[in-house]
Amino acid sequence: QQRMTPAQTTCSSCSRLKTEFRIRMLWPTVLPGDLSWVHQFGDSAWMWPRLVFVLWKFFLAATMMVGFGLNIADDVVADVAAWYPIYLTNWALFFENLYLNLSFTIALWIYRISPDSTSNQPAVTKLAWVLRSIGQPGALVVTVAFWALVYSGRLTLTTFWIHGVNSIVVWLDILTSCYEVRLLHYAYVLAFGTCFVVWSVIHYHANIQDGRTPSHRFIYSTLDWSPGGQGKAAIVSVVVLVVLTPICV
Repeated sequence: QQRMTPAQTTCSSCSRLKTEFRIRMLWPTVLPGDLSWVHQFGDSAWMWPRLVFVLWKFFLAATMMVGFGLNIADDVVADVAAWYPIYLTNWALFFENLYLNLSFTIALWIYRISPDSTSNQPAVTKLAWVLRSIGQPGALVVTVAFWALVYSGRLTLTTFWIHGVNSIVVWLDILTSCYEVRLLHYAYVLAFGTCFVVWSVIHYHANIQDGRTPSHRFIYSTLDWSPGGQGKAAIVSVVVLVVLTPICV
C-alpha cells in the first residue's frame, strides 16, 4: 500500500477542515458518511449492550437532576428562589439537564423498538443534538469560569455538584457516546452565551439585583456594567465567548 506524502497528508487535512465549514455542517442532521442516527443516539462507543447504555444514560441524567434539586432547594431555603433564573450556572444546568434527560429517553426508545438505521432521522434527535451543543460546552465553560473568576473560598456540596460534577458528567457522556461533533455547532453555544451577556446588561440597568446583596446591581462582579467596570466586563465577555467557549466545544 502506497503511503501518502507529507504534502498529500496536509492537503487531505485541509480538505476535511474546509468540509467542516460548509453551511450544511451547521444543521443537526446526520449526513452521508456519518454514523446512522440510531448508532449515534442508541449505542455506546464501547460497544456495550444497548440496555447497559440505557442504564448508563439514566445514571448520568439522574446525577445531574440531583444537582438541579440541590440547587433549587438551597435557593428556596435562602429565600432567593425568585432570582434563580438570573445566573449563567443555572442556565447551563437547565440545558445540560434537558439534553441528558432527552438523550436517555431517546436511548430507551431505540432499545425498545430497534428502529431501522436507514430510516429518516427523527426531529427529536435533532433537538437533542442542539441541546447537547449548548449544554455540554456550556457546562465546561461554567466550571472553568466559576473556579477562575467567581469562587470565593466557600465550598458546599451544591457548589461542587453544579460547578464540578457537571463537567465530570459531560466528560463521561463524551467518552462513552459515539455522536458526531461539528465545529460549526459552536454557533449554538455562542448564541447562548451572547444571550446571557445581553441579559447581564439588561439585569444591571433594570436594577434587578440578586436577592442577597442589595448593593449589587450585577449578576457577577466580573460582569459589572457600571461606568467604571464595563470595560472589564466587555473584555471578560469577549474572552469567554471567543477564546474559552470554542476550546470547550
